[in-house]
Amino acid sequence: MRSLAAQSRNSEVLSEVDFEPAALEARRDETRQLKQGMMRVLLTGRIRLT
Repeated sequence: MRSLAAQSRNSEVLSEVDFEPAALEARRDETRQLKQGMMRVLLTGRIRLT
């Protein structure tokens, strides 16, 4: 039987593993929105790249 401390640590690790994909997906979505906004500004000609 595992100690309470070991079980607690395992629980923490599993929670982190569950959280990481959601955090990465949120960051990906935020980056996509930023890219779309930048492309919109570039395509309207308001900002020019030289």
